[in-house]
Amino acid sequence: MILNIFKKSRLILIVILCNVITSCEDFVEIDPPRTEVVRETIFSSDQTAIAAMNGIYVEMRGFGLFTYHSVVPTGLLSDELTYLASSEQNVDYEANDVKINSSELFSSFWQLPYKLINNANGIIEGLTSNSQISPDLRDHLIGEALFIRAFVHFYLTNLFGEVPYVTTTDIETNNSASRVSVDLIYDQLIADLLEAQSLMYDDYEFLDNERVRATQFAATSLLARVYLYSENWEGADQQSTAILERPDLFKLEENLNDVFITTSEEAILQLATQNSFEIEGTTFLGDFLVINRSPGPNSTVGAFPINDNLVSIFDSSDNRLVDWIGTFVSGAESYNFSNKYKNANFFQNDPAEHTMLLRLAEQYLIRAEARAQLNNLPGALADINAIRDRAGLPDTIFNNQESALNTIYLERRKELLVEGHRWFDLKRTGRADAVLGSVKAGWQPTDVLLPIPEVEILNNSNLAPQNLGY
Repeated sequence: MILNIFKKSRLILIVILCNVITSCEDFVEIDPPRTEVVRETIFSSDQTAIAAMNGIYVEMRGFGLFTYHSVVPTGLLSDELTYLASSEQNVDYEANDVKINSSELFSSFWQLPYKLINNANGIIEGLTSNSQISPDLRDHLIGEALFIRAFVHFYLTNLFGEVPYVTTTDIETNNSASRVSVDLIYDQLIADLLEAQSLMYDDYEFLDNERVRATQFAATSLLARVYLYSENWEGADQQSTAILERPDLFKLEENLNDVFITTSEEAILQLATQNSFEIEGTTFLGDFLVINRSPGPNSTVGAFPINDNLVSIFDSSDNRLVDWIGTFVSGAESYNFSNKYKNANFFQNDPAEHTMLLRLAEQYLIRAEARAQLNNLPGALADINAIRDRAGLPDTIFNNQESALNTIYLERRKELLVEGHRWFDLKRTGRADAVLGSVKAGWQPTDVLLPIPEVEILNNSNLAPQNLGY
């Protein structure tokens, strides 16, 4: 019965309920549902509760943080991508000179994320102690909302540093929310994810085995990442192991071209994709990263080639160089581009692709790094060689912790290229100044954080002071 409800929830209902939950105004001006009549209408049945949750995924897969901005701008901020056109915003990303009054900074990196968080909080509040929803479904949906709340806050703190951790829809509380320390944010992330783990389904049967909604595995995978970032090596090892010990569900795709398609067995969580041109199975990342014509000065797509230095780190026998990096040649010009997502508008849409949010290869890399930090070098070596073996490379060796970590960082750069990890990796491992300072003119140590949008500080003085350097 629940499966049928999931499958029958129609987009029009999703959008209506999503708009009821929260408006599209500023985070500081959001007016969430305040009356019991509205709340009871949204959460009066299994079908309407599922539709409300589906609405959040519709927003997530739109042109926003998880389908473009966590990958392309961060690729420019780091040393992954270069920019060939003339958009001022993208020029600023590449120069690490983001302006405090940037409209994209406000809308895509701040307003939309907090709108998603507000929606998740609305679901948590609406379902807690709700007796009208099937108990198992109610618990799962609360777990999904907790996961989404944690997932979005994870990106916010890694982009901005100290930010408000919002756990209510109360407008007065949110209008005056203060930034909290990164340590406290990570404590709350862990608490939310542990609770989500305990509530969510531990299979994909409720989605007919598609992997486009969060499950217990998504919470576990993100928790492994959070533990890694917070240097809880034992926790990272344990959580990634919980995923890696499920070969019945997850396995590295032998064919690299199958990793990002809708039926990928490597996927832990994907976003179902249908872009603004309504071409199903085509991601925004394919639209923007695949280069199939010469970029012009006003190009909005295909203007983000891979940095030549990134291409140069691959061995010629590495299958990732062949399958995940494309080359477009036009006359004397040659451009290398990320070819993980191969579908672009009006250019190949079979097999269909989804936007990848969490995948198995990252769990191998997380556990390898955690084990290296714990001086379990044989365990770290086994995990790295699993990744290298899939890439068609011979086993590597290392005999001390320093060489192990350097090898792991290199493999992360290759395996996770242009998936939004590099910018965060350089910062969390303390290598941003050494790496980016040597390749970017005008690099400053304060560039590791984006500025808080100026309009938000003007509206809420508790968000002051501005991040250093802005």
